[in-house]
Amino acid sequence: MAKITECQRCPLHESRTCVVVGRGSQDAAVVFIGEAPGKNEDLKGRPFVGQAGKNFDKVIERLGLYDDQWYVSNILKCRPPDNRKPLSSEVEACLPWLYLQLKKVEPRIVVLMGGVALDAVLGFKGITKYRGQAFYEGKVVYFAMYHPAALIYDKKKQDVFKDDLITLRSLLYKLGIVRKKR
Repeated sequence: MAKITECQRCPLHESRTCVVVGRGSQDAAVVFIGEAPGKNEDLKGRPFVGQAGKNFDKVIERLGLYDDQWYVSNILKCRPPDNRKPLSSEVEACLPWLYLQLKKVEPRIVVLMGGVALDAVLGFKGITKYRGQAFYEGKVVYFAMYHPAALIYDKKKQDVFKDDLITLRSLLYKLGIVRKKR
């Protein structure tokens, strides 16, 4: 996916340090999609390596996923200034890259973390309304949940987030992706 690193489809390329494509297995059964790279991700060129990344790593552990079972990316591949919410024009510019990633990985389930991912991929507005729910489109299951960064800014969401992880783990079990914990 070398062309992603050369992308100039929107003005974000002018201020980026790195294009942040994704990390994980290219043969993953589960793809997690966040919003956009933050400062740490922009510096390191890898998604979810900052504080939200620590929360994301706990998600992977709690779900019982192995390294070859998951892949993570963002809607945007470049960091918006001051970590502001992505503009619709930026989302439109980056979506073709995300769809290429999904086509290459061919996941069984796509976890949409946060309202930006939910809106960009499924066109649903309001993560609070849709979180904890699965949506089926052809052979792919989409699951909506809060973004791991939400736990940093709003501690009240932790219990709901844990409930959503239980629901997601149950879904992964039904799909044969993870085994029940002993």
